[in-house]
Amino acid sequence: MSYAIIRIQKMTAGSVRGIQIHDQREKDYSHSNPDIDFEKSKDNYDLHNGSTHQNYNLKVKERIKELNLPKAVRKDAIVMTQCLVTSDKPFFDKLSKEQQQQFFKDSYDFIKERYGEKNIISASVHLDEKTPHMHVNFVPVTEDGRLCAKDLFKRGDLVKLHDDFYKYCNEKGFELERGQNTEEYKKHLNLEEYKLQSKKQDIEKTKAELDHIHKEPGPQPGCPFPYFLKLHRSEKSC
Repeated sequence: MSYAIIRIQKMTAGSVRGIQIHDQREKDYSHSNPDIDFEKSKDNYDLHNGSTHQNYNLKVKERIKELNLPKAVRKDAIVMTQCLVTSDKPFFDKLSKEQQQQFFKDSYDFIKERYGEKNIISASVHLDEKTPHMHVNFVPVTEDGRLCAKDLFKRGDLVKLHDDFYKYCNEKGFELERGQNTEEYKKHLNLEEYKLQSKKQDIEKTKAELDHIHKEPGPQPGCPFPYFLKLHRSEKSC
């Protein structure tokens, strides 16, 4: 039994760059996801942007600027939402290449219709992991033009999203079950949650390292050591 899986992940501005690196495979390695076969990354594609690499932060800022918001966006605001679309490997194994492409195309159209095409940043289909999947990134804009992921993704809205996506997939001829609270379904979701959490941890780690570098003091007068040599915590800096 295969499930129609659609998940929502919220991103602050500090996470957007890391998502871009992951989705567009801008690095040929990943510490958090050993499932990636980078020799197959050439088969990945973006349904929204084609094959051209995009600057997600720039696109997010441009879209938010178009909203003409009355107040500046807070630093901790959710500025981008990522929608994961997938199923299990047996489902994709029984599809032809053309059917698989159609599944992602139909799924992209579903998200585009629901959340607005001009809000979409990218729609990356990954074929270089064990299970094909798609990440659709978009700016969370409400119907009345506000940047507000909280209002857009209330619990009832998320339940309806799963219901509607399941029905939509079957209307398009893809025989999938709606995700239920079963051990098989939870096992798959736990794997996806682990990947997302690992990705976020990598982003936070990189951000912390950059912040540390920016705050590192320069060499002080009379100091016999280069400033970039780290002293033991119990020692006094010179």
